[in-house]
Amino acid sequence: DDLKRLEGLFENLKFESNFTQSFGDSIDIADKRMVFYQWTKDLVSRLEKEDLSYSIYLYSCPMAFENTSATWLSLNKVIRNPYFGESMLNCGILKSKI
Repeated sequence: DDLKRLEGLFENLKFESNFTQSFGDSIDIADKRMVFYQWTKDLVSRLEKEDLSYSIYLYSCPMAFENTSATWLSLNKVIRNPYFGESMLNCGILKSKI
């Protein structure tokens, strides 16, 4: 929910130039969440092709984007929903493990 802190987390990303450009161009938290969702979808498709030595968890929020659903990745099993912030931080379901 903290837009300024969120921007600070991503200002030094250089590895995903299209993502960081779109993220930087988006103005409000709702737009940034949509860019994050698109980036997550792209990243999932790439990670599924890799032979990883660690687990990455794919979570889903069925209520995101007016109940159309959205996913995010996490390195741990603790749910931290990025689509609703503090209002529903622990809401989500584990879809799969990559």
